[in-house]
Amino acid sequence: MNIITEKPDAAKCVAQGSMQVGNLTTTADFGFRKSVNSAWALGLTGNFQVRQRRNSRLPLIPQDGFYVLNDETLLAGGSTLTESQYDEAISSGKLLNVSGGADLDVSQIANLHKGSKDSETGSYTLTPTISQEVNVFDQWAEPEVARRTAGVNGYVTFSPTPDVRIDAQGGYQYAFYATTPIGNEDIALRYRKSETGYANLSARVFGLNFVANYSGGPVDMAVGSQGFKMDESRNFNVQADYDFHAGPVSIRPGVSYQYIKFKDARPRYFDYGDGPQEMSGYWGYYSKGKNTADLSDVAPSLRIDFKHGGFRAIAAVRADKTSIPDKWNTSWQLAASYLINDANFVRLVYGRSFRSAALANT
Repeated sequence: MNIITEKPDAAKCVAQGSMQVGNLTTTADFGFRKSVNSAWALGLTGNFQVRQRRNSRLPLIPQDGFYVLNDETLLAGGSTLTESQYDEAISSGKLLNVSGGADLDVSQIANLHKGSKDSETGSYTLTPTISQEVNVFDQWAEPEVARRTAGVNGYVTFSPTPDVRIDAQGGYQYAFYATTPIGNEDIALRYRKSETGYANLSARVFGLNFVANYSGGPVDMAVGSQGFKMDESRNFNVQADYDFHAGPVSIRPGVSYQYIKFKDARPRYFDYGDGPQEMSGYWGYYSKGKNTADLSDVAPSLRIDFKHGGFRAIAAVRADKTSIPDKWNTSWQLAASYLINDANFVRLVYGRSFRSAALANT
């Protein structure tokens, strides 16, 4: 979360800041807002927060057949144990049964799953959860941190008349925080990390409304797990509409364009038993030999609004041309309302819309 404070007041020049320090949390923010003249104003804001966890132990989700290795010599001869070796390892404390859930220290993170019993040898196979796909030590390099975030924003406003206003904003934010994991994980918390910048331009000139913005930067949705890190993310959006008024009728044509792209320039390989193969990440960038995933959507629209007395009717239609699936899709809505009196109001709406593809669908 990157907090952007209020817009400048035309009559004020304001500088403010605050800092709070506790035994687990430190926060700070500042803001500067200045009106240059009746048309121009500018501002700068920033925020910072560090929050520590009460301890550095890792909460384990309860699940059957989950163990923690307390003695590395247990696997000196391999990861296969006979039933008697398994019973001895449990009784001696070399292998801890934590199927009911536990808080683990990072030094205990050599987690094991107990496989099924081999019908011929009567032995069990212990499989480490740390693999080429998941590195628990990278996931929990700083287990004492719950949140570390910072952001800075700058903005300029130009409003020479009540009918004309142009705003430009830009900023940067850093975020590193523990949160719920994506997918079925053994540990109840995972870290996410992002370093993103943004720029936004919005304008209202009489009946014309225009917005364009861009954001991008590296984003890692699951630190230490392959397939969730985007070295390059780009999000671009532009939309415009114009409001015509003709007596009781308002006609608003508009158009919007959206584009999103993720890229990981470092291909990874995993051996599924048939030799190293390019790994398919959750986001789908590795499908069909590509290391990028992108979606785009262009959409013209039209909205007609009629008002007369207590009656109002709205008809709107929008056509979306998506890249995936590569086709046009139409959404529309009809709405009518009537104000019977100060205490009673009735409204009827009917419409349809479509669900666009999410990035995982690529």
